[in-house]
Amino acid sequence: MAKDFEQVEAEAKTGGNVTLDAEAQQSREAGKQLAEEGNGNSDLLAAARSMEQVARKQKNLTIELRQTTKAVAAALKEIEDIRSSLHDITSQAQQAALNGVTAAQEKAQEETIKRLDEVAKKNIEYIDALTQESKRRIERLKMITLPDRLFNFGKWTALFLILIILCHIVWMLMMG
Repeated sequence: MAKDFEQVEAEAKTGGNVTLDAEAQQSREAGKQLAEEGNGNSDLLAAARSMEQVARKQKNLTIELRQTTKAVAAALKEIEDIRSSLHDITSQAQQAALNGVTAAQEKAQEETIKRLDEVAKKNIEYIDALTQESKRRIERLKMITLPDRLFNFGKWTALFLILIILCHIVWMLMMG
């Protein structure tokens, strides 16, 4: 059964939590009651339908916002994990230095340099692969555009020769 305006307003003032689903349900019930009464309040019925559409849109937006929030939370968790792992590595290095274990530091430096070299090699290979691909594409484009250029050059040369021959024929007819 639909609530009247005073009940809804009193509930809002007393702090009663009204969810979107409850509000949509109330709107549907009010719309049904108006349709049953048939008292010609089509504006109210249209407003109720409009409110129901707005409630649906808000619900969809809420779902999208929750998904986005979950994605951001996952990203933040991953960043926090990375930060904590970096903090752990830093703590371990500081502890090793305090204990006078320079061999562990040297090993860590060598391992870091080795990994950096591997990453640099992979990046160089990737850049080389992209460069080779670009060169291949440029060569293909040259192969495609070269016949077009030759065709245009041949076309203009043929037209020029035909023009010279026609001029020569006309000159011979006039002179001769």
